[in-house]
Amino acid sequence: MANIGEVNVFDGNAVTLRIDVLDAAGVALGSREVSIEYRQTVMLYDVARSVGVATLTDGQIIVTKVGGSGRFWGVMPTVRNDGGLTISSGSLP
Repeated sequence: MANIGEVNVFDGNAVTLRIDVLDAAGVALGSREVSIEYRQTVMLYDVARSVGVATLTDGQIIVTKVGGSGRFWGVMPTVRNDGGLTISSGSLP
């Protein structure tokens, strides 16, 4: 996830994001908040585990801006059990 900046704008504001992990039925299994400074990035290597979920077979990860005036964007690479890789870009609900 990144707090995106603007060209030739060197100072900006932080953004606070809430990450929710839901199971296949839409039940929240865990969440956490992450603050990202202007033009900084955060990489979570195992999103489910970072919110306290040991395993997740099928579900959703939702990232919501909950504070600050920064703008964020993210992508999610997923490594499957067969070694395949998928990269999903952020999208609006």
